[in-house]
Amino acid sequence: MARKFSLLTPALLKEAKLEYAKLKEGKIAKKLLAIMACSEHSAQEVCNILKVSPFSIYKWIQKFSEEGVEGLRETRGGNYPQKISDEQWEEIKRIVISGKDFSGKEVNWTLKKLKQAIESKYGVSHCIESIRRNLNKKGVVLRRPRPKHYQSNPAKQESFKKNERRIGEM
Repeated sequence: MARKFSLLTPALLKEAKLEYAKLKEGKIAKKLLAIMACSEHSAQEVCNILKVSPFSIYKWIQKFSEEGVEGLRETRGGNYPQKISDEQWEEIKRIVISGKDFSGKEVNWTLKKLKQAIESKYGVSHCIESIRRNLNKKGVVLRRPRPKHYQSNPAKQESFKKNERRIGEM
């Protein structure tokens, strides 16, 4: 039978059970369950069930004993500060919805045009995908305008639209 971890004390086990009851995050809950399972089963059995290495479980126990639940949170990636504040994103959302640029001029917004406007207004370079993602978070999706033929006659199009006579009424 495999040896039990010496870091896992009854007090630590009790704390893990209390934290697990309050928790809503799946990855951390899995780690806490692994810590609690090590009190009743060997580390190798827990590793085989969860498909992780014994080193991972040892590290989870060590992190939990040192830092509590915060030690079990993932700390990789996504820690870059925002280049544009939430207020600025709200202003960008407002101009996109209104169809006007920062100076009030009419614009059919595309992501490339929006990227250029953001660079000129705020002096910050954003990739197009990042702009699209941030606008989606704010509930805005850029739509493409209907294509217009270069030889189309706007006057004839308007007269056609205003013609209320229907084909069946003739």
